[in-house]
Order: sequence, then structure tokens, then C-alpha cells
Amino acid sequence: MSGARSKVSGFFPDGKVMVVGLPPNFKLLEKLEQADSIRLAMAFCHTKGWTRWESAIGKCNGSIQLITGLDFCQTEPALLRTWNQLSINPQFRPRLMTSGSRIFHPKVLIVSSKNSGFALIGSGNLSEGGLRTNI
Repeated sequence: MSGARSKVSGFFPDGKVMVVGLPPNFKLLEKLEQADSIRLAMAFCHTKGWTRWESAIGKCNGSIQLITGLDFCQTEPALLRTWNQLSINPQFRPRLMTSGSRIFHPKVLIVSSKNSGFALIGSGNLSEGGLRTNI
């Protein structure tokens, strides 16, 4: 493993997730819990991917924007129902992107807190494969 790459410490020990330029001992789930703001935009999302982050995001006291799309016919209705139930709390702002002639295809997580912030931009969607095994 090169010095520029390191595993996401404490995140998916059995996965193949790699992040370039990751600080030593970075713990994504702890960062999500401590965030003042979480902004997630993914082309599609699955319940299995969401459950990997759900507990940590649920502990966050900040604002949470969740956006996913339908363009690839992959976003699961059960996940949309879960996000809809979360929207009872004004802290959660889930959205479903429906585009006309363009394809919605982001894969970005932006997290900010009083003392720090970071963005993860890559090729993995919020799914088991996208977060653990697809390379």
C-alpha cells in the first residue's frame, strides 16, 4: 500500500475502501456523529449502504441533507420510506432528485463541524458494494 493511500480506519475493516490523503486514525463514523452539517448526494442508495452510516448520522445534532436519484432504477423504495420518516425531524432534509433530460450521478459526502470538515468524492454509491467491495 502506498503512503498516499490508507484504509478507512475502523470503518469497514473487511472491505476494500481506500481514501487518498486520509489522515492517520481517521474514523468516519465518529466524524459523522460529531458533525454540524452532513450533506450527502448519491446517484442511488440501498438500505444496506444506509445502515452502515445510519446510527452515526442519527447521533449527529447538526443539519442533515440527503439526496438520491432514480435515474439508474436502483434506489430502493424501503430506503425512501425510511428517509421520509426521518423528515419528521426538521434536522433531516431528505430529497429525491428527479431529472428531466439529464442524469443525476453524484457520489459525494460533505461533512463539516466547528473544528474541521472534509469531503469524500468517489465512485461508490451508498450501497454495500459501493462502500465495501466495488473497485
